[in-house]
Amino acid sequence: MVQQGREKAIRVWMDKFQTVYPEVKYYDTIDGLMPETIIEHTYKEKLTSVVKPHMKDYSEGDHRVDRHKIASLYELTVAYCCPILPANGDPDGEVNPLNFEFAYFVAQFIIEAFIKRRGDKVDLFISDELNREHTSLLAISKVTDGMIFANAASWYLIEKFCLLRDSLITAR
Repeated sequence: MVQQGREKAIRVWMDKFQTVYPEVKYYDTIDGLMPETIIEHTYKEKLTSVVKPHMKDYSEGDHRVDRHKIASLYELTVAYCCPILPANGDPDGEVNPLNFEFAYFVAQFIIEAFIKRRGDKVDLFISDELNREHTSLLAISKVTDGMIFANAASWYLIEKFCLLRDSLITAR
């Protein structure tokens, strides 16, 4: 049941992204599975095999994964799975760059949701240049432990910078 809930959340992200980019068309299936299913399956497999082995093991055997690693892993997984069809509709070898925008969108959505749950609000936009550089990095990234953890550190710094910036603006 949890699996279906996560797939439903991914579908919500897909729909929200499509409101920003109405021209986006998603693959009906990827390797015979719905895009949200393949994204969740890949996420769960990488979480279990790559991320959790590096996490502290708590008394109940739980590996605590923070929001930055969750956002990083989902972001890299979406970029890897490329659920958006190429602009010309021909999937042979062409990747739509909007896949990387979507991956970045997903990570922002996750971080903002965790912050909102705390009762805070933050705007994670820093600059168009950062957005461009980050999505360019996603285009060449792999879902490896080094990349997941480095990207999570980036999300930690982005969040801290934006929270500080927003608190200074509010204090004026």
